[in-house]
Amino acid sequence: FWSNVGRYGSYFFSVLLGTAYTAVKPIGGLLRKPVSAVLTIAALIGLYVFVSSTVTAMLG
Repeated sequence: FWSNVGRYGSYFFSVLLGTAYTAVKPIGGLLRKPVSAVLTIAALIGLYVFVSSTVTAMLG
């Protein structure tokens, strides 16, 4: 029983790393061309500013 419970940590990190890899892999392809790299970086910065200001407004 405890050996199975101990495996949940490795399952969690495996799913976490797989999700991160799946999310970051397409962005790597967009960063190869200069024009799409600038647009991708601008979109990521805009997303960060949007989420940051939304959370700040929600928390007061």
